[in-house]
Amino acid sequence: MLTKTKLRALSPCQWARVRVPDYEDWRKEPHVSPGDEVDICLIPLRRPRYNYPNYFEWYYWVAWKKPAREYFHETTDDGCHIGPWKFGLIDASHSGPNWDIQTCHANLEGKGVFLYEPASVDPELCPGADWSRYLCDGCERYVRPFCNDQGDLICPMCEATGLVITEIEVLDHLEAVRENASQMGLSAQLERQLDYLATYGGHNYQCLLGKDFAPFSFDFALYRPGVKDARKFVFNAGPAHIDLVK
Repeated sequence: MLTKTKLRALSPCQWARVRVPDYEDWRKEPHVSPGDEVDICLIPLRRPRYNYPNYFEWYYWVAWKKPAREYFHETTDDGCHIGPWKFGLIDASHSGPNWDIQTCHANLEGKGVFLYEPASVDPELCPGADWSRYLCDGCERYVRPFCNDQGDLICPMCEATGLVITEIEVLDHLEAVRENASQMGLSAQLERQLDYLATYGGHNYQCLLGKDFAPFSFDFALYRPGVKDARKFVFNAGPAHIDLVK
């Protein structure tokens, strides 16, 4: 079963309202307690890397203040910067199913975003794009959900079997291949090949279909879905093995 989390993306120089997490450090904090609502913002700082003083990179810290207050805290009482993890923020450049190369590059340039759980539905108080993720109670991983033939959202890591397409680009490519096969009178051959992949091993495997560089061809990777343990790679192949339409 998938449970949808409510996460939004917080960029530098934005304030967002969150709840103080129930962490040990906050239980000792004299100014605020776990569960309290506070406003936070990201502060990117370009600093030399430890032990490499000539190499500078971006680090991200957090400032926080109580709602309707002007005074904000950007360090702890002992003078240390407040890391994003103190508020349970998730680095979007390493956030699993939401990751993309543009987000990673932005993070390295001091423009990165972190994911947070909003304390309000008011977009003025809790800005940022919707980065909600799904938590699978089977494999206990955050995943990008897969829609099966019945329209159910399932975990692509431990529930999805048969032929699996996770990218819109691949789905569009499949439709183009089917159209081309129809024009050439090869639709039956194409569907036989796809069905072979979908039912390989008696429906016990997952075949992840991808778009190959060759026209009207696919590549694919075969996995055995896993619960708790990661799904296991079996083998993959490219156009030399599945050049569906000549």
